[in-house]
Amino acid sequence: MASIGERIKEFRKAAHFTQTDLGNRVWLTAQVISNYERGYSTPSADDIANIAAVLKVPISSFYATTNTELHANQLPDWISATNRIDLRQLLHSNISMGYGQMDWSQTDKERIRHVIEGVFWDRLETSDDHSTD
Repeated sequence: MASIGERIKEFRKAAHFTQTDLGNRVWLTAQVISNYERGYSTPSADDIANIAAVLKVPISSFYATTNTELHANQLPDWISATNRIDLRQLLHSNISMGYGQMDWSQTDKERIRHVIEGVFWDRLETSDDHSTD
């Protein structure tokens, strides 16, 4: 089982970033990135979210306990990685959101997240049904 630090290192190298490159993009020093990768310190949830956004991987990939779990987090074929907005990450953020003139409360964002998750699982099930034909 890979640690969070080992996953950070794996994804960082896959993106062809040095520790300094990644650190600069997430407002951390190369030493902090090194400490995360070597397990000397543990990244905060905000740091994980920022690192995931920069490396363009789902946050859940850092917590995968097996390679099967890790690959299960990869994007289905019907999602364009270049145009993708991670709504889960967006809805878990502290960014102010709304529709029209109405601001969304945290409860509103949670309700929206549940709807989006339902759409995601329905779409994934439909995608799986077509792949077995």
